[in-house]
Parts: sequence; structure tokens; C-alpha cells
Amino acid sequence: EEELLTLLQHKDVLHATSDEGLKAMIDGIARFTPELVDSLADYNVVRYKKLFYALPKSLGGVDFTDETQTNNDRIIKSALYDKVLKSIQQQDDIAPELLCPYEDYNIIMYKGVLYAVHKSLGAVDFAKKSQINRKEILKAKVYDLTVVLASSSAARVVYLSIRLMKSDISL
Repeated sequence: EEELLTLLQHKDVLHATSDEGLKAMIDGIARFTPELVDSLADYNVVRYKKLFYALPKSLGGVDFTDETQTNNDRIIKSALYDKVLKSIQQQDDIAPELLCPYEDYNIIMYKGVLYAVHKSLGAVDFAKKSQINRKEILKAKVYDLTVVLASSSAARVVYLSIRLMKSDISL
């Protein structure tokens, strides 16, 4: 009985006079629980107290109740998810992300652009425009529903259901 009383007095035990009161307390706590919304490139996007935080994965764990941690210059934050997404895409330290292979191509996402890179090309330095603007590399800006990339030379078409894209862009 004494052990039970000690457990009930623990700081993490909730006390309410009714089921509805307990549910309201739990709902109130849930609003202040960090929620992983997305994982993009080298960032985890977390929603916490009406803000979106883009946290570099290399940063490790973050205590959202500690402002000295959430005010880190490497953390991107905004009330709008789209603004956080755009900021992530503009970062220079983003690594290209292999989405999938398709026939003789690797489909790669880098800074909001999908690239279809023929496997015979080998390694491509995505930080160098001279390399990503090669005619052998197909590219499409990410917009929102479906992807259609076409190669005029090989007449190959790559369909991906990721986001609506506009093909044949120059960067």
C-alpha cells in the first residue's frame, strides 16, 4: 500500500477527478509533444507548439523545452511547413538522395529537383552546375503530383508518383 502511494505521488502520474478531466489533461500534453512530420535530405522536420523545426540529423536529440537548444543557428524554424521545406532545399550542405533505380537510370532528389542520371555516367558532383546541366542528365523541378521525365535521345520515359513536375529545366 505504501509503495502504491509512492507511485501515485510521482511527478509523471496524472491526477483528475473524472475521465473527461484526465482525457483533457492527456490532450493538453499531446499538443506539446514533438511530432516527427518528415525526413528530408539531412534534416528531420518536427512540429512542436505550432512551429515546424528542421533539425539537422547530425545535431542529435533536441530538448524542445530548452530555448538554448532550439535557438541553434543550424535549426530552421517557421510556422509554415512550406517555408521550412524551401529553406531546407536552399541549404548548401544538402546531400543528393537516391530515390530509386529505374531501368538504366538512378532517380536522385537534390534541392527540390529530380534527376534521372544514366548509370553509365558514374559519379556526379551535384554541387557543380557544369555536371548537373549535362545533356545526358534529365531533370525535373518538383511541384506536386506526378513525375514525367522524357529523354529525347533514347525515347525513354520515367514515371514516378512523387510530385507533379515540369520537365526539361535548366539550372
